Amino acid sequence: MLALRDHQQIGLDLLAENDRFALLWDMRTGKTLPALIDATDKLISGEADSWLWIAPLPALGAVHHNALLLSKERQDAIRDKMTLINYDKLSRKGSKYQTEIAEVDWDGITLDEGHKIKNPNSNVARFILGTPKQRYADGLCRRAKFRRFLTGTPVSNSHLENFWSMLSFFNDGYTDYNRWKSFYCIERPIPGTYARQIVGYRCADDLLDEVSAVSNSVRLSDVTNAPDDNPDYVVHVPWSAKRNPEPFAVSTRKVYNEVLESYIDGLDMVMDNPMARMAKLRMIAAGAVTDDDGNYYPLASEKVPYTIDTIENFEGKVVVFHFFTESGSALCRELSKKGISHKTLNGRTPQAEKKTVWRDFQADPECKVFVAQINSGNAGIDLYTADMIIFMEPCLSSTDLEQARKRISDVNAEVAKSFVFMLTEDSIEEEIYAKLCNHESFTDKLFVNLIADQAVAAGKITEVEKDEKLRERRFDL
Repeated sequence: MLALRDHQQIGLDLLAENDRFALLWDMRTGKTLPALIDATDKLISGEADSWLWIAPLPALGAVHHNALLLSKERQDAIRDKMTLINYDKLSRKGSKYQTEIAEVDWDGITLDEGHKIKNPNSNVARFILGTPKQRYADGLCRRAKFRRFLTGTPVSNSHLENFWSMLSFFNDGYTDYNRWKSFYCIERPIPGTYARQIVGYRCADDLLDEVSAVSNSVRLSDVTNAPDDNPDYVVHVPWSAKRNPEPFAVSTRKVYNEVLESYIDGLDMVMDNPMARMAKLRMIAAGAVTDDDGNYYPLASEKVPYTIDTIENFEGKVVVFHFFTESGSALCRELSKKGISHKTLNGRTPQAEKKTVWRDFQADPECKVFVAQINSGNAGIDLYTADMIIFMEPCLSSTDLEQARKRISDVNAEVAKSFVFMLTEDSIEEEIYAKLCNHESFTDKLFVNLIADQAVAAGKITEVEKDEKLRERRFDL
């Protein structure tokens, strides 16, 4: 007989008691199994005749894996009455997949990794939740009695705006997103754009009470005997002393400093837009730069040598997350030269391979390194055989970072997990990491304020002039 852990049994009981409920459980706490048992209970008993399970492609593999733990009767119910589909297939408006799915009156719907619909304006979110013009009555979920929302994002005091999609999924006729956001969120305009940035929240306790009433939250630390993770280890990577070839003929740090002044001499490139400057600063700190035509120029950098050295001095398996595609490519070339077995996952990985490459890494004891672009590998896959993550460059989102960390979480771990951040010294990467440590995302607004403060510190402008420029959205800092 299948034995559930205590928290899994509690989760199953809560699902049985509530037609609409969320399991907000950390990665590797086993939320798929109780959700599958509950769904098959409904299908076998006749309470439901059809069930739709939507998940990222890698997470669908976890569904198949957990189904093998169930009885034949439950496996038959999954095969005959449950439809499994990934979010990507439902992301194109009017696609054949949307049409086929919309033709069925689903009795139950599970959104696995439900944070995938956090953007209310995405096609897949509108397909599932409905559109504002139709008062959300045209959403796929509105016809389903049983609604399940699974995600590895327990209730917290950050990114509260992401909870609207879950609450709208559960509540027919729920408040319009913009009206809801104006009530709960404090927004400010992003200088130089028409966009607005969420900078705080009001009535947060009321919102969290509303979320808690329809959800159960479990942290990995609550249900495991594994040792606590090691504190972050930050490596301040020095700038390379090498001189870059033409068209630069200067050091990488010199190119970086030129961007701070809004101009790259070797490329005759002017960057008045602060967002363009931020992107270029991040690229240069990572060891490359592109011109206005998209041509790629590698720059002298110590990032790869420092990362290789860390990998070679660690006995266990290692996951390396990178933001820029070329950073991962440069690392993989060096791993190959040294004969270090590795697997890769990024935006260029063939679709069929994305489903298996991380499993191959898990299963192969000789494969030491998994190199993944953070946007491709930060959710929906298990990498728990690794005991270390190296972040070659920091991402901007604290949510993406936490999701990435959870890839190596393991309730059965016997050693503490380690997290290493490769930060180019005296660069924007250190500023980004400082925000991430406070569970904040590094935003356009923060960057604009940063360069304004630097201009004041350098004596280029006064505090009064800074305030005036920011107020008038001028960026000639």
